[in-house]
Amino acid sequence: MPESSANQPLPEAVPGSAEAPIACPCCGSRLVQLVDAEPHPPGGWDTLLECPECWTAIDEHLEDEAMEDFDRAFDDGVRAVVAELRRMTFRHMLEDVERFAAALRADAILPEDF
Repeated sequence: MPESSANQPLPEAVPGSAEAPIACPCCGSRLVQLVDAEPHPPGGWDTLLECPECWTAIDEHLEDEAMEDFDRAFDDGVRAVVAELRRMTFRHMLEDVERFAAALRADAILPEDF
């Protein structure tokens, strides 16, 4: 685990989820996003998907299990992004505090700085 100079452990980065269940047919991106979905009797879902990299719109019928896999992959991706945001925020705040403390030690902060 990486550590800061203040010997406080940084939060670990969270690995991304397994591959998304659907790839863009045009560019192969695994970042395809659900735009709309309607249940399709007797089962499955009629979906509209969009690729955020090439903006291809994809009409796709997904069975219930595939829709659950897609939803699970989306949730995993959101958790990974939030965890990375928290890790980066913690690291940047720690760096700011360390710089401020170093400036205090060097008498580089004056009353007019505030």
